[in-house]
Amino acid sequence: MSSKKQDLLDDITKLAGSAIDTAMHSAADAKEQLKHMVHDKVELLCKEHDLVTRQEFEVAQEMIQKARLEQEQLSARLKKLEEIIASGTTKSAKDKK
Repeated sequence: MSSKKQDLLDDITKLAGSAIDTAMHSAADAKEQLKHMVHDKVELLCKEHDLVTRQEFEVAQEMIQKARLEQEQLSARLKKLEEIIASGTTKSAKDKK
């Protein structure tokens, strides 16, 4: 092969390689831009529909569990107090007779 043909093939190879590199970088940039756009859109939708983050949900869930436990404890105390009052009323009625 002549030197000119070899040089031409080398130039074409370099040009093709450069074009492929450019295309790959452009694709990577486009992918990154799309990722950011989707993330921003999802974030906007979450705010518009008053959705909460996982962390906010877990905090609220812990508060609810604590409140439920407290309510059960208070219900048990109330039941005991009602029993004491009921038994005291019965004793008072018997004492009066």
